[in-house]
Amino acid sequence: MMSKIYKALQKAEREREATIKSIEAEKPPIVPEEPIDEKPRHHSMLLTETNTTAAEEFRKLRTLIFRTSISKPMQTILVTSAVPREGKSTVAINLALAISQGVKEHALMIDCDLRNPHKNPLLKGNTPLGLSDYLMDKLEPKDLIVRTETPKLSVLPSGSITSNPAELLGSEKMRNLVKTLKSHYPNRYIIIDSPPIMAVTEPIVLSEMVDGVIVVVLAGKTSRELVQRAVKGINKEKILGIVLNQIKPEASSHSYKHYYHYYPQKTGEA
Repeated sequence: MMSKIYKALQKAEREREATIKSIEAEKPPIVPEEPIDEKPRHHSMLLTETNTTAAEEFRKLRTLIFRTSISKPMQTILVTSAVPREGKSTVAINLALAISQGVKEHALMIDCDLRNPHKNPLLKGNTPLGLSDYLMDKLEPKDLIVRTETPKLSVLPSGSITSNPAELLGSEKMRNLVKTLKSHYPNRYIIIDSPPIMAVTEPIVLSEMVDGVIVVVLAGKTSRELVQRAVKGINKEKILGIVLNQIKPEASSHSYKHYYHYYPQKTGEA
């Protein structure tokens, strides 16, 4: 089984490299000139105030996910982007925060960027251990999941630096972990923050384990063509929609640097 997964990861890596070369030959990817929420990564804007425009957008996103879950299970959600610095981690964190503020729903955020461990602003103090330590048979999930100061919101940090992140995240152990966390807590939504699709192979592998995928796009910077190429390896049925980041709000609305809008995926669209 492990050899098949490893071969599949190698094939995905070759296809990703070929896609990148093709994009570079036709049109260079448009990457944001300035970071959105990193310096270091994950120093994001936590929308703890509920009367802001941006917070309202996340409540809308939460409502749409809840509504989708009525007809189709949507308990595990992957948040990713085409390229780095589009704000996907900010979206993942605040979506988990918005879900936990629901009437009875709980949220668990899993940081699956094993290549770039960081401090999650939802947590107090250092959390050096996490997902990678479980996947390397060092600890159990119950010893790694951290409760936050926000009721009904927990975090599973990325954990120790590892030399084989793609193999760990593509393992049967990771797949079983997602299934277990999902089945044991029917009222808990699991938000997975993954690396960008064009950077590594892990998002494609993780997309096969979740119920839905949200793609974060930086308004006015990331081209439609690049996004379409990036999500080519993801099952279209799993793409819930696009979160467009840093839309300029109307002059009459409250001004925020980070402003989000959600565009649900329509049948037949890439």
